Amino acid sequence: MKYYCFILVAAFVFSGCFNSGGKDKQHSTGTMAEAPDMHTSQIALDWDGVYYGVLPCSSCEGIETTLEIHPDHTFSLSRTYVGKDVDPFLSHGTFEWDSSGSKIIIDEGNDFTTIYFVGEGFLLQLDMDGQRIEGSLADKYRLIKQAD
Repeated sequence: MKYYCFILVAAFVFSGCFNSGGKDKQHSTGTMAEAPDMHTSQIALDWDGVYYGVLPCSSCEGIETTLEIHPDHTFSLSRTYVGKDVDPFLSHGTFEWDSSGSKIIIDEGNDFTTIYFVGEGFLLQLDMDGQRIEGSLADKYRLIKQAD
């Protein structure tokens, strides 16, 4: 009798462990719960720091760009138009991650934003729609993370 009760209790306990058949648990609404993607740039990369590069410019030799992004979602941005006799353009503010966790949206004020794809050790400036810039200069829109 003791042996029979032990098997019955063990079967009951273990049936809960194997009941899902390896599937995700369902919410009370009956829909399947999706596991969050833990491989986004926001989660998986060491993205905060200083990034530097010389971006293409149609009216000058290039735009020397330094962008510093911080864990508290603030930034400092400096743009110097190489070969022009003008002071650097400086801006500070906040940024946010897009819903995919792979792009940051820099809010420079005055309804002006810049979007960057965040990669391992680099930022890639995107077009105004958040898409990669295409053409012969596409690879030139890259800022490289500087050593600490």
